Amino acid sequence: MSMKKLVALVLALAMILSLAACGSSGGAMDQQQQQTTTTTTTTTGGSDEMPDITWRMVTTWSPGTAHAVTDETFCNYVSKLSNGHFTIDYYGVDELCAQAEVFDYVSKGTAECGGDWAGYWAGRDVVFELLATTMNLFSQMDYVLWCYEGGGLDIYQSVFGEYNMTYFPLVYHLAESGIRSSKPVSTVEDMQTMKVRLGGVLAGRVAEKLGITPVTVAGGELYESLQRGVIDAAEYSTPYADYTFHLEEVTDYWVAPAWYQSAGCNGVMINLDAWNELPDNYKEIIEMASYLTMFDAIHRYDYNDIGATNDILASGTQLTEWDPEAWDTFCATAEEVYEEARAESEWFDTCYTSMLDYKENIAQYRDMLDLYGFGFNSATE
Repeated sequence: MSMKKLVALVLALAMILSLAACGSSGGAMDQQQQQTTTTTTTTTGGSDEMPDITWRMVTTWSPGTAHAVTDETFCNYVSKLSNGHFTIDYYGVDELCAQAEVFDYVSKGTAECGGDWAGYWAGRDVVFELLATTMNLFSQMDYVLWCYEGGGLDIYQSVFGEYNMTYFPLVYHLAESGIRSSKPVSTVEDMQTMKVRLGGVLAGRVAEKLGITPVTVAGGELYESLQRGVIDAAEYSTPYADYTFHLEEVTDYWVAPAWYQSAGCNGVMINLDAWNELPDNYKEIIEMASYLTMFDAIHRYDYNDIGATNDILASGTQLTEWDPEAWDTFCATAEEVYEEARAESEWFDTCYTSMLDYKENIAQYRDMLDLYGFGFNSATE
């Protein structure tokens, strides 16, 4: 659906909702709320145009985190845009299923939808990591333009379609914070002597090529793992997301930027059978809710990252930069890993080629903007 059509539909729905609110004593919100008690969509009451439907949403995120708030924002928009007729009951990680089970829960229809960072599924196909983040390839704005104008959304939905799902991004955020550590880090050699938590299959391959041993630790276990010395250093997410885990309390140093995640995406997986059963107007509501959540989340994430960065540094954390030679080594090794992944996965090759085509197309405009642009200032950096 085009952005113009979406905007028009949002305005039309807003008028409908306002008229409904003025023209009835109770409105749809006073109707009996439906509870999902089976693994399929619950549909009762309402009207032919606006039937009452309740879905369940599982997630990879812990309650109260920035990422969980994005999921909940999406659910709230779906309810508001449907005047309460289409609701999504939200369950935090481990309430219905563990983080590693979310993909199959949605793919098999046990839950109709699920919030995720697609990189968690890179063990199935490395393309999932490219859909979730890039190593020194895309900025936040690159992802937004590529997704909505450069054919990216079609790739998301085609890849997830192989697993009986469709997909809508809910937030593209800026680069992750960097590495938090118990001692200063600035070179590849520094990292070779440490136990480092790194997220992502491809980032792990870069680390291994450079003699760094990546350690797998769940986000919710980072604080204790750092505190007890199980790991010496770790990355997690953006400054605000890191701050919600209070990592500044158990680390003294912070090296940036994050070569392993120059931008990132969280989204919602939707079971394809449940999607196909929806009335067309409810499919449009899902699409609109995803767009509205994207706008809400981008400004919330970015602004909260500013405050979190200030608070982290005020706590005494020392911020440093990578040694230029180390930075060049990370970036060159990342490109090598990407080229190897192209031969491993047809979908990765399709996605990576599309991203490179986008960067070539935007190169002259980006270079013209120079310092007033929105990310890396060449087609190859």
